[in-house]
Amino acid sequence: MKPERIGEITHYKTKNFDFVEGRIDLGQEMSVPLISQTIEYVNENFSDSLKLFDAPPGTSCPVIEATKESDFVILITESTPFGYNDLVLAVETMKVLNKKIGVVINRYGIGDNQVEEYCKKENIPIIAKIQNDKEIAKTYAKGELLYEKISHFRKSLDDVVKFIGELK
Repeated sequence: MKPERIGEITHYKTKNFDFVEGRIDLGQEMSVPLISQTIEYVNENFSDSLKLFDAPPGTSCPVIEATKESDFVILITESTPFGYNDLVLAVETMKVLNKKIGVVINRYGIGDNQVEEYCKKENIPIIAKIQNDKEIAKTYAKGELLYEKISHFRKSLDDVVKFIGELK
């Protein structure tokens, strides 16, 4: 066996925060080692910082790798039957991993209230509800920052920030 490149870790800096991205190369199938290396890089370089990791949807091995050392996991779903089903699977997975969780409902208003009822029954906090809005898609497609352009989106993100700040 010989080492093979599977992706690249890139570190971006702004005046307010650092962003570290692990990007898998086209054609590669095993993202878990790259996720592991990215988390290791972040932990080595930002030991005392708040760290936010974005994971793929679902309950696959990359999700497990991205969340296994997390103190808190925010699950993002939609209030549709498909979103509800995926949420139930994700919650069960996080229970097995003994993770504290909260939910953000994306595209709120497109479906039913099954997700909200489930969260209430399971005592899972709903951190924010991001309204379904065509302006979000249009703004995003233009490459503009949603936070600056859409006030209800800004409020939803502010709700997430407030919730995270209260976790400490």
